[in-house]
Amino acid sequence: MINRRIETVCTALFTIILILLNSSLLASTEKERISVESLGKIVVLEEGRKKPLDTYARNKLIQFSGKQKVSGLSALQWISQVIFNPDKADRDLIFLIDNPEVADAMGISPRAKRRYSFFELYSASDKLSELSNEVMKKDASELNAFDRVVINIDRNLQEYFLIRSTFSFLEPLPYLAVSDSTLSQKLGVSADQPLSYFNLMSRAEVITEGMKKIQQTGIDSLNPEYIALLDLTRRMYDLEKSLENPHPHLIPGKEANDGQWLGLWGLVNQYKSAVYDQKSLMYMVKIRDAYLNGDQQKFDESVNHFKKIARQDASAEEKLPDPSLELFYNKLNPFFYAKVLYGFAALLSLLSIALLWKKISAVSFCFVLAGVILHTTGIISRMIIMSHPQNLPQA
Repeated sequence: MINRRIETVCTALFTIILILLNSSLLASTEKERISVESLGKIVVLEEGRKKPLDTYARNKLIQFSGKQKVSGLSALQWISQVIFNPDKADRDLIFLIDNPEVADAMGISPRAKRRYSFFELYSASDKLSELSNEVMKKDASELNAFDRVVINIDRNLQEYFLIRSTFSFLEPLPYLAVSDSTLSQKLGVSADQPLSYFNLMSRAEVITEGMKKIQQTGIDSLNPEYIALLDLTRRMYDLEKSLENPHPHLIPGKEANDGQWLGLWGLVNQYKSAVYDQKSLMYMVKIRDAYLNGDQQKFDESVNHFKKIARQDASAEEKLPDPSLELFYNKLNPFFYAKVLYGFAALLSLLSIALLWKKISAVSFCFVLAGVILHTTGIISRMIIMSHPQNLPQA
């Protein structure tokens, strides 16, 4: 009788573990408009280490929310939505505020699950800035738990904003509208209509010619058209400086660029009107278009072209790593499932003690051994991925 009960319990536990492991190794079975698995293989630079975009996405989602999934989406699916369709991603509850007093101070109703959307936090960004400015006046030794949460939320909100701005140079902005009818006619755009930075850069020759005439005319003799042009170029410059070169850094450093990796805005700022000749940017735009249109074939083809160009453009010192091992490691998630195995082992040990099932202790030992093997595999994999054994503590 006891042996049969042991067999039943063990069978149930093994079934649960197999289901968990299987879900980690297989791609998500949830229906999605387009698979972004190929996108996760693109190599990015973060904190001095080259890693697949999949790892970058996991790091950011854990940083913002403390979770590995959001709204049923994997980290890679989530960051793809943030980059390609930010308006939709802005309502995902990803920002963890584990101190309800901070949410209350920002004018946001505290939630039981303590997570909030960018849309909610951005609406309260003025109040958050006030709180952050007050905290920054304090010495580090004077900071309390409330202050640290404020700093963390302010930093996370700014980082998210930069990620969601990856393609903002394509978005028509009221901020860049041209009110002067003569200038709008010369630029070939509609007056008082939102314009994208990318659209205006395609008219760089007209803008440059107008600026030359302003220099020849003198600042005191400007007509309304030239005044509007000066104001437009100032707004374009302010937009450039507000973003500069935000993450994710997808474009490998070139010798001509001192080896600095660039995000898409960084590429636009670096090459200005000549950015239209940059194939890496054009393929990223194609990736975005394919994602929004649900064109899987074009999406995968554009990703492969981008990766090929990235490897060709990388300087001799910027050899891009093969992300295969790290992608497998991410799917395996060894440390999490090692904890699961240790947990089952502890549970079996307690059952063995409470119900005097001595034979089950051997099964508990097997779970511990499996957890140790998985844990060790994770550590070794991290050492290889990080390239240096001295990075073991970080691994």
